Amino acid sequence: MRTRMFLFAVCALLAAASAHAHGPQIQITRDAGKIVTREIVDASSYHTVLSAPKSVYVMPLAQYLGVWRAQPSNSQLPDATPEFVGWPGFAYGYGYDATTNPAPFPLGSKFVLSFTAGLQSWDGAAFVDAGETEAEAYRGSSASPSALARTSHSGPFQSLMFPGGAGISFTSEGGDAHNTVNYRMLGDGASTTSALLDGIYLLSLQLSSTGASVAASDPFHFVLHKNPAQGSVAAAIDSLGFAPELVQIVPEPGAWLLATIGLAGLGRSRFVP
Repeated sequence: MRTRMFLFAVCALLAAASAHAHGPQIQITRDAGKIVTREIVDASSYHTVLSAPKSVYVMPLAQYLGVWRAQPSNSQLPDATPEFVGWPGFAYGYGYDATTNPAPFPLGSKFVLSFTAGLQSWDGAAFVDAGETEAEAYRGSSASPSALARTSHSGPFQSLMFPGGAGISFTSEGGDAHNTVNYRMLGDGASTTSALLDGIYLLSLQLSSTGASVAASDPFHFVLHKNPAQGSVAAAIDSLGFAPELVQIVPEPGAWLLATIGLAGLGRSRFVP
């Protein structure tokens, strides 16, 4: 009996670990040789549903263990701690089938995630330099990242590369191939646990490849908000000039949040719960 209970516990832990490893990711494809950024999707949709192209991802910032990070999901672990704080990364296996469809991205190549501008914040009329506050994109452990890039006031802007090791392979995950990237704020520009001012922050990024046959994506943006003033998120998004269908809001907001951030009239594109 004890053996069965032990095995059940181990299976439960493994299932939880597996679920944690397959969280919300930006689905990307290669269309006419160019990387296209699509919706943030959950694990069930990495390779089963082709989502719509997106250029702006709107998500809240959440404090966890003293660090302010992007929070694209409301999902929680059994102990009520957030399951996916700091995501999303990228899911790049759509269309792959070992017997019928070739790899959508060159085997052995790597992706390069680059900042295209310094961190900006919303001043009520426009996005301006965020001052001493910076942001980081990283992979691996929060305490000791395997790859890290930090925003700066001027270029050349930093980038990070993934996956590690021998590069892209579909051997173990097939169409579910993905790599997580985490995003965190540095309120004082140096410490990950420093205080962060309320407001709206803009991260501007681009995804390219070491594969010579793959053209870089168009720039895309994260609009990250912490206790924003009512209606300010809508104004900030509108200032970027993108059509509503290119904007995705995660996690899925209730009517009260849509009203609070002033997006009640925005077309409800597909959200990630």
